[in-house]
Amino acid sequence: MPRKNAVPCRLCGRHTKEFFRAKVLLKFDVAYYCCEDCGSLQTEEPYWLDEAYQTGNLIPADAGAVARNLHSQAVVFAVSRILRMPQNTTVLDFGGGNGLLCRLLRDRGFNARVLDAYAVNDFAMGFDDNGSNYDIVCAFEVAEHFAKPREQMGLIFERSNSVVIVGTETYEGQGADWWYISAAGGQHVFFYSQKAMASLAAIYGYHHKSVGSVHIFCRRPFTRIESVLLSKILTSYYLRWVRCYLAYSMSFDCAANDSGLFPQATG
Repeated sequence: MPRKNAVPCRLCGRHTKEFFRAKVLLKFDVAYYCCEDCGSLQTEEPYWLDEAYQTGNLIPADAGAVARNLHSQAVVFAVSRILRMPQNTTVLDFGGGNGLLCRLLRDRGFNARVLDAYAVNDFAMGFDDNGSNYDIVCAFEVAEHFAKPREQMGLIFERSNSVVIVGTETYEGQGADWWYISAAGGQHVFFYSQKAMASLAAIYGYHHKSVGSVHIFCRRPFTRIESVLLSKILTSYYLRWVRCYLAYSMSFDCAANDSGLFPQATG
């Protein structure tokens, strides 16, 4: 099928062209468009999202949720230490699912809370978003779900006082066979290029650095040493060592402190 002009890009508003088609939820023939300006990839208007979320925030094929949360804990820990943020830094896990990452961050002393419109907070009950702004707002495997990315990404940036961490795979011209399309699940509808991430930083007044699928935004410029350390430590090799350290040094002290915040049953 020849490529054709399509609807404006849902992020930057510029022209797009149809790039390929895929079978979403194994039944809808959906066009995917590439923006001629910001280079992002996006589905046509995602009319199927209600159906895609009928079974919750995770699709049946997503077997990596626990490993992903451990990886995300390591990313937030590493970024906060490299940027010299205090241990009790406030963190909002935006789109944080069942609260597992929030709990993992609280277990390391972060003052973390969670927000998710599609999931039940099972692991961090009592630590839901309180509506305030946070030192760090993180959003792992969230941005690609946004049907209105410019508006919805704004909700993330506006809640941060200092740092935003977005975890999403970068679009670099991949085709219909790209695993991250995840068409069978139907929840991934927008894919950001490096240029798109840089444009978001400019729109909301942040400095930006990407390392693989991790995109860090900071209200102040990164120092040279911070930039070098982020580029090194956020690679998969060094993050494995960070994860090892977090597991080796784990204690139940923070969890015990949190437990003490709630009324206890008496015999």
